Amino acid sequence: MVSQSSSFESQYSPKASIFSSCKDSFFQFEHEIETHRQQAVIAIFLSVVQQFCGHPNVLNYAPEIFKQAGLASPQSSLGATLLIGVIKFIVTCAVIWKIEFLGRRFLLLSGMSTIAVSLIMLSISFFGTEERQMGSFWGYVATLSVFGVILGYAASFGPLTWLLTSEMFPAAVRGRALGASTLVSYLSASLVSYTFLSGQQLFGPCVPFVMYSIITSVGLAFACLAIPDTGDRSPEEIEADIQDMWWWKKTARNATDLVGTDGHNAMSTYASMDHSPGQSERKIIV
Repeated sequence: MVSQSSSFESQYSPKASIFSSCKDSFFQFEHEIETHRQQAVIAIFLSVVQQFCGHPNVLNYAPEIFKQAGLASPQSSLGATLLIGVIKFIVTCAVIWKIEFLGRRFLLLSGMSTIAVSLIMLSISFFGTEERQMGSFWGYVATLSVFGVILGYAASFGPLTWLLTSEMFPAAVRGRALGASTLVSYLSASLVSYTFLSGQQLFGPCVPFVMYSIITSVGLAFACLAIPDTGDRSPEEIEADIQDMWWWKKTARNATDLVGTDGHNAMSTYASMDHSPGQSERKIIV
């Protein structure tokens, strides 16, 4: 009786109920993500690239970047940093105001293009500065490029990462998808932030900007080929639009070809085996 009572209590205790509920919720979320695999890939892409485009470091280390670019006085550096915040606020407000008119896809691609070009100019500006002082011309270019990264981010990743993620997923999984995207974004931001100054010291001042520009350029290509516009569309319509994008058509075709090749090989192997009736009967008798 005691063992039966303890077994009953362990089965119906609040702790067991919470564990069972969490397990069921996890498997349900896993099933939903597998069902919406392409949307999950896009959401993870947005969460990762919005950090690996270098925006957190350009924003957090703006005074140090301005100092390296030749803005030596604290007043100039502080003024430029304050101007970054003003520009970011104005651009974000403008995007929220005109997003339905301009479209999500246009803003995402134009913002990422601005970030990529600005990072390339930053890379050129800081190239070789470990051996020489940056010239005044390239100092102005670097300063304008910092503002370009901020402007491009405020027009694209800043407001659109969470908006696109929320619009792609149905209501049943939307909250957990946003939570997972936030977790991935914070992890990516931590990794990017902790490697900027050490990367400059180890590999040179321009190398982190080169890496950010490569990641942003590759991300821009993926966004062009894989992410549709989500404005005024239901999750079901967005899923159909995703299926029509070149990237997902190509991956689906490759997967179909792979399955077809494996099936053909399996059929060829089966046909090459000896299946004479006499032999089969002998095998059954044995």
